[in-house]
Amino acid sequence: MDVNLVGDILDPWNEGEVSGGFTDVSDVSWQTPTIEFGTAPFVLGAPGHSWQTVACSGTNIGHKSLIFAAKTMAGATLDLLTNPRLLAEANEEHSKKMQGRTYRCAIPDDIGPPLDAARAQAAKQG
Repeated sequence: MDVNLVGDILDPWNEGEVSGGFTDVSDVSWQTPTIEFGTAPFVLGAPGHSWQTVACSGTNIGHKSLIFAAKTMAGATLDLLTNPRLLAEANEEHSKKMQGRTYRCAIPDDIGPPLDAARAQAAKQG
């Protein structure tokens, strides 16, 4: 109980593997370098968006993990904004990884947002 959370940066455990899931980060990652990481409330082996993850997130360790995640993202952003060489290296690595690959949006060009359905729902509530 008297020990802080582990602050070590570990090697990626699944680097290069393709996930069966997807997020909007996937679309962004075609355009610019991105990173993702998991912290304490994300239990290895538990399905994403599960009650296990929700339950862990509401605990003391979950709150500490959230603060750790926020500090990690802020620190990474600060490093990139204040170190042009690091930013250039990230962009160069991204360009190499994307070489020969083309982004194709999964949403067909003729599909637009369901504004009529949204307006109808808003009218019912309003």
